[in-house]
Amino acid sequence: MRKPTHPTVYLRLLAGAVLPAFRDAATLGRALDGRPRPGWRELLLPRADDLQSEAVARGHTGLGFGMALRGAAILAARDSVAQAVLASAPDGVARFQIPEIGFDRWLELTAGGLRGGRGTPPGAADVTVCFPRYRTALAALRQELDTMAAIGAGELVVTGVIPLADRLNVVLERMADYFPIPKAGPPPPHPARQPGRAQPERAAPVAPSK
Repeated sequence: MRKPTHPTVYLRLLAGAVLPAFRDAATLGRALDGRPRPGWRELLLPRADDLQSEAVARGHTGLGFGMALRGAAILAARDSVAQAVLASAPDGVARFQIPEIGFDRWLELTAGGLRGGRGTPPGAADVTVCFPRYRTALAALRQELDTMAAIGAGELVVTGVIPLADRLNVVLERMADYFPIPKAGPPPPHPARQPGRAQPERAAPVAPSK
């Protein structure tokens, strides 16, 4: 069940997290070598058939996690639900890694709030959340991952201060209350028959001669 949202927080997220993701998608789309190159729609709002493309799946995973981590800092400053969650979290640095796609970002929670960045954090990470395979990260992004099963299988590795990772995960999931993640539904169906347009008839099978 979605928790209440606030218009001012929505606008902050739109400006500070969502629009930068669109810019990143445009840049990434130009850099990819695939033909045809994916556009922002495939990279940010992919269908199930779009995600069969390695370029789209990798791009979507990195862009989605980047948007969520940007949004977390805004939620920590503006959203009462996120603030209540973080009030019980220990201070520290959390590092998020998806090695297969070169994703490496961090969030730092202090008394002054939550901030984040790319690459090596300013200090030693208190907790590291690592997805060795990007497809596991993609499932987590789309809220389709069985977390405990993934940890047991080594597909999700969390080391360090677990309560910090847990609280930050709740804040990251809070983004979906403002910007629901569209489920990757099936490919679009074949066009329906249109009235007034002749349809080709199939020839009836011919019985074998005796």
